[in-house]
Amino acid sequence: ISSVGRAPALQAGGHEFESRILHFIRRAAEKSAAFLCAKKYIIISILQRKEKKRKNKIMSYTIGELAKKFNIAPSALRYYEKEGLIPGVKRKASGAREFEAKDCEVLLLIDCLKQSGMSIKEISHFIELLHAGERTLEDRADSLSDLEVKFKEELKRQKQTLKRLQYENWVYRQAVRLGSIEAVEELPSASMPKKLRKIKKKIDRICRPEETF
Repeated sequence: ISSVGRAPALQAGGHEFESRILHFIRRAAEKSAAFLCAKKYIIISILQRKEKKRKNKIMSYTIGELAKKFNIAPSALRYYEKEGLIPGVKRKASGAREFEAKDCEVLLLIDCLKQSGMSIKEISHFIELLHAGERTLEDRADSLSDLEVKFKEELKRQKQTLKRLQYENWVYRQAVRLGSIEAVEELPSASMPKKLRKIKKKIDRICRPEETF
């Protein structure tokens, strides 16, 4: 067979080989793309299931755990519940209390109101307003505004008390050093810290007005 006759056959065979190679590459690419899509779908599904579980899971505390969290006695939580400050506490099948995140938030609010000077009776009324819904928003806002004003006034008094306490502490420390209160009274005013001199002058204005110039 001449070389002239073999050329078309070789050319035809070459085209067929190239076609098979291209077909193989396309199939491999398709399989690779399908694999990547499947992998991506599986990962997304797993993440979605985890997120769903996280949302459905409700944080809960036993009475001991919540008491420890707020550094209070379990009996205080029972008292709060009895007085209606923490209403609707769930119970397990065993009868044990099961506090949720919302109860924890209410307890934080109770602690804030209590530290601000509200009585248990006033706090109970505020919690009632809280659970009454949005129609009591203005009443709650007014109540908190009044409490803020009172607390600021009390804070001012406490700051004055702290200054007086610092003065008395300085006097007695010096008395320990010198041996008597009389020795401290004989000290020149310049020996006293500047911020305490104002306290001393205020005391003198109140108790010794005739000696104040």
